[in-house]
Amino acid sequence: MSSVDKLDPFLVDGISRVGRRQKRVPFGSETKYPIILPKLSHFTHLIVGDFHVKCDHCGLKHTLAALCRIYWGNGYCASKILTSLLLKDSKAWKLMAELPNSRLQLSLPPFAHIGVHYFGSLLVRHRCSEANHHWCLFTCMATRPVHHEVVRNWCTDALIIAIHCFVAG
Repeated sequence: MSSVDKLDPFLVDGISRVGRRQKRVPFGSETKYPIILPKLSHFTHLIVGDFHVKCDHCGLKHTLAALCRIYWGNGYCASKILTSLLLKDSKAWKLMAELPNSRLQLSLPPFAHIGVHYFGSLLVRHRCSEANHHWCLFTCMATRPVHHEVVRNWCTDALIIAIHCFVAG
C-alpha cells in the first residue's frame, strides 16, 4: 500500500483529493478535502512558489501553514522547496542601514555614546531570599561592550540610581 492510498483519495473534476478527513467539519470542501500534491514535481514547485509570493514572502512556517489549508503534500518536500526559494529570494536578504555617526568616531573614549535597555522582571535569588528585579543594560555604541545594573523596580528614581552607579563605576 502506497502512502497516497492511506489517504483514501478520490477524484473531483480530475483532481485527486484526500478522502480521510472529517466529513462533518464545518469548513469548506477545500479545507475538508485538500488537493494531493505530487512529491518533488515541477507543478508542486510552482504551487509552493505561488503561495510564497501570495503570503508576501513570509517565512517557512507561515507559508507552509497557508499551503496546508488547501493542499496536502509531503511537508518535508514543501519545506525543501520553500528553503530553496527563500535562499534565492532577494527580499529575504535585507540590507543593513548605514552605521550611525556615533559608531564611527573612534577617538572618543568607550561609553561616550550609549544605548540604554531597561528590561525585567527576573527572579533573583540572593542567599535565602528571592525577589523580582529589573535590569538596566548600558551598551557602548562605538566598541560594543556592555555594562549592567540590577534595578529594584520600574520607577524613574531607580533608573536614575542605575545611571549614577554606571557613571561612578
